[in-house]
Amino acid sequence: MWQAGWSNKLAVASDLTGDALESAAIQIMGFTNDRGLKISAMAKKLIIPTALTFEAERILKSSLEYDTANNAVNALKSKGVFPEGIAVNHYLSDADGWFIKTNVPDGLIYQERDADNFNPSPENDFDTENAKYKARMRFAVGWNDPRGIFGSAGA
Repeated sequence: MWQAGWSNKLAVASDLTGDALESAAIQIMGFTNDRGLKISAMAKKLIIPTALTFEAERILKSSLEYDTANNAVNALKSKGVFPEGIAVNHYLSDADGWFIKTNVPDGLIYQERDADNFNPSPENDFDTENAKYKARMRFAVGWNDPRGIFGSAGA
């Protein structure tokens, strides 16, 4: 279905650094469709485990290049590469793996089949004031286009 000329991961796994994020953003902007034509893919959100919270904040929020003596502008911040910011996912199990959500339509999918339904029981115990509640929901998660997410397993 898709051209073999693109990948949704870095060629060499890298820890979270400014250079790695810049390379990932450039690679995302180079995504092509099944006919080999460029699509307008862009990075939207950086998704990280809890262990990278402070490192990501230092890289993306500093006004100058992070961790260098250069007096150069922080291109990731000034270009607004991650307009939706940083999302910390407490359930990512790899402490140095990181991901980028892109603007590719139908990349990651969340389908809510039945919305949250929270029903109290009409029969509460008068003496103890114990009440019963029932909660129910149905949903599905998945993906339709693998270009909707980009990642690195860390070095």
